[in-house]
Amino acid sequence: DELGLVISDRVFPTDYKGLRADLKTTYDNIIGWLSEAIPMLAEDNGTGYINQATALVLRARAYLYTGQYGLALQDARNVIDNYGYELLTVSNYVSSWGKEDQDESIFELLVTEKYNPQRYGLGYYTDASGYAECAFNVDGYLFKYLSSHPEDVRSGLVKDQTAAKNSGYYPAKYPGRDGSIYVNNPKLVRLSEMYLIAAEAQWHLDNPSADINVNA
Repeated sequence: DELGLVISDRVFPTDYKGLRADLKTTYDNIIGWLSEAIPMLAEDNGTGYINQATALVLRARAYLYTGQYGLALQDARNVIDNYGYELLTVSNYVSSWGKEDQDESIFELLVTEKYNPQRYGLGYYTDASGYAECAFNVDGYLFKYLSSHPEDVRSGLVKDQTAAKNSGYYPAKYPGRDGSIYVNNPKLVRLSEMYLIAAEAQWHLDNPSADINVNA
């Protein structure tokens, strides 16, 4: 069996040496813990806090990885239909990255001027005035595509900082808020992911001969 993780489901003595569980046992535990947590979580408890929808997203992904496609589709549809999130549009896609709690965000890490703003944040890595480690490779496919396809809404997330000391083109997904590149909420779980999970799960249900099930 493929190796999973060391299962931490109880208090162990200080000299305990953990052994990896197999992959099925690992996923069974993950799905079990999420299933137990979902009814105990709030439907909406504010930005930066894990809610029911976040746990459903994680469980849907676990179901997808384990080949339980009907259950993955069920969780994805639940989030899409019942939790009030909305997909971004062409008109608000670019501006949404500079906002807290945008329409599509199911779970964001909360960063404010007083809570966790730092140079190790994403904004500082993706700006010429910061660490400037994440400039686009101008010879790479992605930059060439975006710079030649202005009709693609994602082209609006390339910022020209060629006049800066650390000259280059940088991603504009983390522009900061209130004039500070330190203050960005990393958007970890978005509604669009649920559509992708639903589509992949439905494809497998329609093409059962392609199934690979680690629980088999």
